[in-house]
Amino acid sequence: MTRAAPAVWRWAFAASLAAVAAADAIVLDLVRAYFGSGYNGFAIAGAGQIGAFFAGGALLDAALLGVAWCGVLAGARLVRARPLRAVTAAALSSAALLIGVDLAVYRLHRVLGDILELGVLLDLAAGSWRNALGQAAQDLPPLALLGALVAAGIALAFAGVARLERWSPRLAATPLPRLRGLAASSAVFAVLGAGALAWSAHSAPALAFGWSEKPAGRVIRALADTATDFDRDGYGEFSEPRDPAALDPAIHPYAVEIPGNGVDEDGVGGDLPIGFAVPEPLAVPTPLPRPGGPSVVLIFLESFRGDLVGMRLDGHPVTPNLDRLAASGTATTAYAHLPITWAARGSLMQGRVVPTPDGATLVDDFLARGYEVAWFSGQHDGLAEEDVRLGTERAGTFYDARQDIAARTTRSLQPISLQVSWKTVTERVRSYLAARHSEAPLFLYVNVVDTHFPYWHRELDDIL
Repeated sequence: MTRAAPAVWRWAFAASLAAVAAADAIVLDLVRAYFGSGYNGFAIAGAGQIGAFFAGGALLDAALLGVAWCGVLAGARLVRARPLRAVTAAALSSAALLIGVDLAVYRLHRVLGDILELGVLLDLAAGSWRNALGQAAQDLPPLALLGALVAAGIALAFAGVARLERWSPRLAATPLPRLRGLAASSAVFAVLGAGALAWSAHSAPALAFGWSEKPAGRVIRALADTATDFDRDGYGEFSEPRDPAALDPAIHPYAVEIPGNGVDEDGVGGDLPIGFAVPEPLAVPTPLPRPGGPSVVLIFLESFRGDLVGMRLDGHPVTPNLDRLAASGTATTAYAHLPITWAARGSLMQGRVVPTPDGATLVDDFLARGYEVAWFSGQHDGLAEEDVRLGTERAGTFYDARQDIAARTTRSLQPISLQVSWKTVTERVRSYLAARHSEAPLFLYVNVVDTHFPYWHRELDDIL
């Protein structure tokens, strides 16, 4: 009596599940310190929390892996692939897909930090999909080499499977899972995983954070949020913030309030009182009767940490020149409402939380008072409508990194990456000032970007 062929697919599925769980955990710890102190997010500790994370994560991963397995096995049926080869293809391709997402997230996180959401990445590129995708592609090239290595590994695995089939006909005849049963199991796992996400959002935020950072968690959370968006206003049970009225499309977290109508459109703070008015955008000012004044220099340090001013390291000041400026003048603290260059700089220039294309800027203010305006920037200042929001097209003298591409300090020519060093910028400023003979007061804007990623290039002095 011959023994039945073993169900190899169960072991293969478990192996792919373990590989994905390990990859997720490693990347979470590298970019979020999730199993330690936490970085830009929560952290977990102790056997109970760690065990719960892997148990809930297994539900999420099993749902997505099951769907991938169904697709691969259905294709294997069409091409009449041998059972053991079909199982191998399903296990390797499904695991490689999710692990590949982990590696991409890790690679991009090293450059872009906590801005991996597509909408925020688009904001970083000043609204240009082309620039956003181009920037992401600049940071992914090593993945191409890794993909080639994975492909070579898969080819070797299939060669080994072919030899195994010849060596053991019993293993070669391993049964395959029923696709309907596998699909039904995946659906059950997805529902359970979504339930775990919903429960943890209010009862265990650290677990919710970790599960939502997993590739499978992102997918299932997005699907669950779409499924619970009953009024189709773009916000469901899993949105942050949650939809305060699941069946009313006029009420959602970012709805515009209509004062005095008795309806709290955004679900925050009740209805605005009658008479409340949103300020209109400021118009470009007309020249004032009191022209002139002292010259003003505005130096903008890209991504500079304000808490470094006054800080000492091993007894030495970190920012000695800025410390002297602060001590001899007036130092104040201001906060950007979001850490994205274009929006924050637009707010600085317009004095508005939401800059508008037709809003007045500091350029207009100084021009209206008889100033000459000169603009010098070490980066690309012509993205999308940013030149309009900043007012650069009205500056009498304009310079940005596009005029010194050969001197760039970044490898990329992408607009959101292009930089020149502080030495190049200051040399351009000195040349301008040496040739200037106007009696009018000057508003001089200087943008230095060396404090931005990649933080090091050949023209930085090694002062440490």
